[in-house]
Amino acid sequence: MLNKIIKNQRGFVILFATTISGIILIISLGLSRIALQEIKFSTSATDTNNAFFAADTGMECGLFYGSDKTSFPDPTPMNCAGENNISVSAGGIDVNPWDFSIFLNNDPKYSCAKVRVTKTQIIDPAGTKTTITSTGYSENFYGNSTSNCGAKDNSVERELEVNFTQ
Repeated sequence: MLNKIIKNQRGFVILFATTISGIILIISLGLSRIALQEIKFSTSATDTNNAFFAADTGMECGLFYGSDKTSFPDPTPMNCAGENNISVSAGGIDVNPWDFSIFLNNDPKYSCAKVRVTKTQIIDPAGTKTTITSTGYSENFYGNSTSNCGAKDNSVERELEVNFTQ
């Protein structure tokens, strides 16, 4: 009789082992999913910082070159944050708005900023209202810093704007 009971319980061990293996697999897949989301989040935070600091650098450059100038660009070459890889897309005498892009080398990633300086004459009180908009992008150029700033679909974008009257 004991031999018959043991034979009837042989399938139970396989069922028990399969159930435990399934539970362990579900737990490990859940932990893997959480780990992958954390990795994506940390990468996104890095790209966000790079985009913000590119926008900030572009803003400072716009403030330095565009705050008291009536024409753009200045005859001297632009140099901001040690970078001279600045492409001016609008320039000459009395061109408004002034647009330029600056590429920053944050090895191994590159970030860039598009900057627009707009000057508007105001009557009361008399002066000039200046608006500087700097949009920073964090992208993977991988050594190709002549790419169009902000042209990639997967770039992270942050924008800063300053308004002041002189």
